[in-house]
Amino acid sequence: SVFVDVTPPSVDSTRSDLLAIGLWTDISVRVYRLPALDLVVSENLGGDIIPRSVLLAVFEGILYLLCALGDGSFFYFKLDSNQGLLSGRKKIVLGTQPTHLKPFYSRGSFNVFTCSDRPTVIYSSNGKLVFSNVNFKGTVNQMCPLNSEAYQDSLAIANNVSLSFGTVDEIQKLHITSVPLNESPKRIAFQESTRTFAICSTRYEFKDPSPETTRRRRGRLSASLTAPSITSEATPIEEDMQETEEGPSEPLIKGESIEADSLLILDQHTFEVTHAHHLKDGEWAFSLMSCQLVDEIGRA
Repeated sequence: SVFVDVTPPSVDSTRSDLLAIGLWTDISVRVYRLPALDLVVSENLGGDIIPRSVLLAVFEGILYLLCALGDGSFFYFKLDSNQGLLSGRKKIVLGTQPTHLKPFYSRGSFNVFTCSDRPTVIYSSNGKLVFSNVNFKGTVNQMCPLNSEAYQDSLAIANNVSLSFGTVDEIQKLHITSVPLNESPKRIAFQESTRTFAICSTRYEFKDPSPETTRRRRGRLSASLTAPSITSEATPIEEDMQETEEGPSEPLIKGESIEADSLLILDQHTFEVTHAHHLKDGEWAFSLMSCQLVDEIGRA
């Protein structure tokens, strides 16, 4: 099975001399030249999630090959059809479900609408692709551009239960989603194999001066203390005696604040903290990365 696109490269074009195909057999995208179907370029995407939508698109005079997969992942490349080269391969996540790419024009500018559980408008600014969230609740199954006397420069958006009409505002701002942690993030890394983010964070705790002395959190509970799964190498403050070369260290004074570091694991799609690991007392995280180690003969 395949997904095919023969979209003309510009609004003034009535035909295309290129054909883009997303193959399910080897999880790849290919571009052919019409009408002879000569292969221009082929690119393996890797993994086992099949392509669900492909599109040839020109943004600000630059030809791109776009490909959306069945899990909401999205690849895009710059395409040199004369040299048969794909460059600038990049991958982002646009949702969690199969995504379909729909081109449209708004105020004379070319855009791409992604139909998914997290609909997005793709456009170009200063030679770079920008992804802007659409203010639409729920999953978008289909989108169609609509330009009539009653609905000028509009979009018709359909899901399982409704048909909506709307317009796309001029997009100048970067859309940012805030993830409250109630503690200070210091480093972040992404692991593609598990589709998770890892964050090194710092929170401040203190020894309660009351007789029931336990480790307490200043202010609101932080993400590292409310995660559904927690492991810890830290010890309660009332037992915080550390062996040194000079002998046991002095216990913390009641009410004294301490810095406590943790490693947080967040889901790539929902940004929910799924696990927290508390580092040892006096152990601080300064660097973080995701990698695969191999032995001397290259085995993982």
